[in-house]
Amino acid sequence: MFDGERVYTLREAAERLHMPYRTLSAAIYSGRWPHRKISQRRRLMTESDIQAVLEEARVTPAAPAPASDTRSIRANVKGLISAA
Repeated sequence: MFDGERVYTLREAAERLHMPYRTLSAAIYSGRWPHRKISQRRRLMTESDIQAVLEEARVTPAAPAPASDTRSIRANVKGLISAA
């Protein structure tokens, strides 16, 4: 049924994702996150479902602004302050 993939209850998945069960359950039942619907009331998550949630939550750091841009921003701010 799950091709040998590890299957988690929502409580186990919440522990694995380090989040409250109610938050995970709300996301699952609203259809925002991948899961397996077993019956009207029973949902499970596979390892790949959990990995998909983690990928979605991943944040990549923004590249720092070039030094020339930083100097021009500072000059503009100083000009605004001195004009006020």
